[in-house]
Amino acid sequence: MLAYKVSSEQLRHPAQVQAEWQDLQSRCDCSYFQSWGWISCWLKVIALEQQVTLVRVYQGDALVGLGLFVSAEFVRRKMIRCKVMFLNEYPLAGNNMVMEYNGLLAQTGCEQAVYQHTLEHLSRQFPLIDEFHFGALSQQPAYSSLAQCEVNGLRYFVELKSPSWQVDLSKFESGMDAYLATLSKNTRAQIRYSHRQYEQHSPVLFQIANDVKQALVFLDALKLLHVARWQKKGESHAFKDKWEKFHRYLIQQRFALGEIQMIRVANEHQDIAYLFNYVWNNRVYVLQMGFNYSDNNRIKPGYLAHAMAVVYNRDNAMQLYDFMHGYSRYKSTLSDLTEDLVWLIWQRPRLKFRFEKLATGVVRALRKK
Repeated sequence: MLAYKVSSEQLRHPAQVQAEWQDLQSRCDCSYFQSWGWISCWLKVIALEQQVTLVRVYQGDALVGLGLFVSAEFVRRKMIRCKVMFLNEYPLAGNNMVMEYNGLLAQTGCEQAVYQHTLEHLSRQFPLIDEFHFGALSQQPAYSSLAQCEVNGLRYFVELKSPSWQVDLSKFESGMDAYLATLSKNTRAQIRYSHRQYEQHSPVLFQIANDVKQALVFLDALKLLHVARWQKKGESHAFKDKWEKFHRYLIQQRFALGEIQMIRVANEHQDIAYLFNYVWNNRVYVLQMGFNYSDNNRIKPGYLAHAMAVVYNRDNAMQLYDFMHGYSRYKSTLSDLTEDLVWLIWQRPRLKFRFEKLATGVVRALRKK
């Protein structure tokens, strides 16, 4: 068995790692969020403004693991100051680009060793870092590999676990009726009623953006519907901070490579819905949506748009339609699969963390009285 070795350096430009990343991802079963398409745009727009550490893991002379760690300092619970390294994300000050299905880029079959040696290296080389955050890990193989690691001086705990919601596109035949047959009677009725209402005067059009220019036009229209909906509810919307800048750049860079899917659903009189999806390895990731709601609460523009998108993607050789993590009623209603994502923290046994745990326990006990 060839020995493993690990190196790290500050990443100053994507070109330092591009060729290695693209080669290694061809030997991995990685998500879109781990692909060079997503990572390169994240580096360009977000991460390189920060301090990024590139970690390489070798087995002999073969590169079998890569990870990007962003260092930051923040105050937790208004009293605990932490120095943290985040894997492939920078989730502070609105700069989190909604990372999901995260993990080290690890050659298939080497995952356990890559995580073990990466953790050991981080612990040894960065003694001033209090915590190492591995956010939004998939259960397999990322979380299962990382949870088996043992590193002296570090302990891990699960900060959050959240289900993602998916449709297995292999479970039904072609056509809307086949998909609707997998849903509840009530959901079928809602989708069919919505379709009839929209088609009273003109057919419902399902349109896929065919170039970057049209994709950005669709994004503008999606933004109007999305922002109006959340402002009406008095809640925060997605198009703020660097989210929009990042995703416009992502569309410009990756649309031509087939990684972006922008959908418009409309009739002659109105836009009904817009969907912004990632496409990678026969999997569709539903990123953002904009729906044109009416005064008739029985009409479900979101249900109809997703049902049409599910059928379209099934008929175009996709295997999974992924609503991603976080509970919403429409996700559970339209899905037939779930998968947990896990946010894991490896922490040093600092005195301040003991104090934090003690103080938190006291506060909770007082609240129960």
